[in-house]
Amino acid sequence: EIRYEKFAPMDQGTLMEIRDLFFNVPARKKFLKSNSRETSIITDIVSKISLAHPDISFNFVTDGRSVLKTYGSANQKDVIRQVYNKKIYENLFYFENHYDAFSIYGFIGNEEISRGTRGQQSIFVNKRVVQNRTITAAMERAFKSFATVNKFPFFVLNIDIFPELIDVNIHPQKSEIKFEDERHIFKCVFDTVHEALRQGLRDTFAVKEEEQPSEPFEQLHLP
Repeated sequence: EIRYEKFAPMDQGTLMEIRDLFFNVPARKKFLKSNSRETSIITDIVSKISLAHPDISFNFVTDGRSVLKTYGSANQKDVIRQVYNKKIYENLFYFENHYDAFSIYGFIGNEEISRGTRGQQSIFVNKRVVQNRTITAAMERAFKSFATVNKFPFFVLNIDIFPELIDVNIHPQKSEIKFEDERHIFKCVFDTVHEALRQGLRDTFAVKEEEQPSEPFEQLHLP
């Protein structure tokens, strides 16, 4: 029995519910792709935002089904596992470096999780999803210094930088940015990631050597 209805505060957070999106602009609905394709695009956007803000919990629900759920642990590597999978989580190298005007940190995968496309590459500048050819080239060149496969690396790169050192007005959708000193950014990103890969791969080989049996195999003398 429902005795009364009234507005009540929800748990801490924000609930976004979208209905009749094209009520005022029905012509734009004709340009939509299939439901599955549009859902995939939205999922990718929510995934990027959740990676940029690991301290916030996200629960993306479409058609009554939870597609993505993060827990706001403030650990970006945990979000990578929730967005992608355990295999990617287990094949990452962390990198971090700090300079006078900016900081660089994030994760790059080894060649076991490299792919034939750039679909699993994420760049965040001041927690904003962006595209930048200089950064992408620096990441890929550092990866190819050690790779034995001709594929693109998985990576999540974060740059915290003074806003006055970037230009965000070079693209109509604000999806691309330009740095005041592109060459310096390239060198810093390359050096940071290159060193992390070098150290990570060296540690990986060291562990494998330690796992080998110390005692030599018994030699069998055949008659």
